[in-house]
Amino acid sequence: MKKTYLMTLIIFTVLGASTAFGKTVECNGTLTGFVDANVVVPSPGGFCLSLGATITGSVRVEPGAAGFHAHGSTIGGNVDSPGDIIFDIRILDSHVGGNVNISKTHEGTLGAICRSTIGGDLHWDENTGFETIGIGFPADVCTAGNTFFHDVILNNNGGSVNFDFNNNTVLGNVIVNNNRGAENIHDNQIGGVLVCESNDPAPVNVANTASSFHGQCQGVPLP
Repeated sequence: MKKTYLMTLIIFTVLGASTAFGKTVECNGTLTGFVDANVVVPSPGGFCLSLGATITGSVRVEPGAAGFHAHGSTIGGNVDSPGDIIFDIRILDSHVGGNVNISKTHEGTLGAICRSTIGGDLHWDENTGFETIGIGFPADVCTAGNTFFHDVILNNNGGSVNFDFNNNTVLGNVIVNNNRGAENIHDNQIGGVLVCESNDPAPVNVANTASSFHGQCQGVPLP
């Protein structure tokens, strides 16, 4: 059975069963309220703004979509953007219960993750776009960092400036390997290890605390 609902600033299609694992919601507009489903941002050109929404499932941004922004939202599963998109991924003042995976953005895109909690891992891999992870752009929102309950992996990125990773609390490890272009890593509290290897140039890092440090990044060991 298929039902299509068209509401002001909300476009989505619900398929299948009564749980998030059996539903797909296609979002090309603004999503609010309670959504007991997985969300797909369609290609080509689809853009989804999750504005104070509660999404019980995961969000997938299809390659070729415009992007996805979450503002003050709760996402029970993952946020996955596995291919090049037109604009960016922003997770602002939100909670993601699973992983955040962002790959293959192109140079000129400007995403952000700030003032949010991520229950799983963050993977920022094979991008040439830029991502603020902590304080920074957009300056009117990203006034505080994030809490990551597992690992942060920032690998194989190649833009002129890949990311700013600052003022975050990470309960797991932070791995920064094989990046080309400028990376700034500072003022993070890391419960595990901070590993930086084979980056060219070496990341600019200062005032990080961690259980131990390996490679190009140094800081202050936790007591």
